[in-house]
Amino acid sequence: MSGFISPCCGQLYEIFGRAGGRRLAEQTGVDFLGEVPLEIPVREGGDIGVPIVVSQPESPAALALRAVADAIMARIEVPAGVA
Repeated sequence: MSGFISPCCGQLYEIFGRAGGRRLAEQTGVDFLGEVPLEIPVREGGDIGVPIVVSQPESPAALALRAVADAIMARIEVPAGVA
């Protein structure tokens, strides 16, 4: 997770600091896949079983999660005929 996006004003608060995941990935030689902002609808969707990528597909968290999924797909080999 990265920062918290306030539902009141949309401002991003870096409550965990900035770029810690990226630095750790670089230090450990692990691929950095992305940052997902904390948004209340992510938790709400988890509680009711509706992912943010379904309920609010254009939200910052949904876009970030899709980017992470794309980064994972780019790093794995998919067998022929599987899509």
